[in-house]
Amino acid sequence: MINSEFSSPIPGLSLDDQSRFYAEARRQQALTVAAYVGKAISAIGSVFNVLTSAIVRALQLAELSQLTDRQLADIGIKRSDIPRVVVGEPIDGHRLSVPGLKGWAPSTASNDWTGSAAA
Repeated sequence: MINSEFSSPIPGLSLDDQSRFYAEARRQQALTVAAYVGKAISAIGSVFNVLTSAIVRALQLAELSQLTDRQLADIGIKRSDIPRVVVGEPIDGHRLSVPGLKGWAPSTASNDWTGSAAA
């Protein structure tokens, strides 16, 4: 509550009206700060998601790059296809799922390995 010794009164408003005015100003300020904090947290989350995706792609690229040309041929890709497979681009019109590659979800591609030497 604002007392009669308040140092910057608003001319023409009673002390109760001034008190309500300042309370509303503080409420609006808190809402504005909360909105900016929410946007900042959302932006940080987006950056985290982008970084996480980039790290996962880098690990997948490294893992595929360690395979021999024969192993890559067994799963239906060439060494030059590795970057496209990692980012999920189709190879010859089909999206590939690489069995056993960490972090990869199955796709609709047919990589069942039945009848191969690896099965």
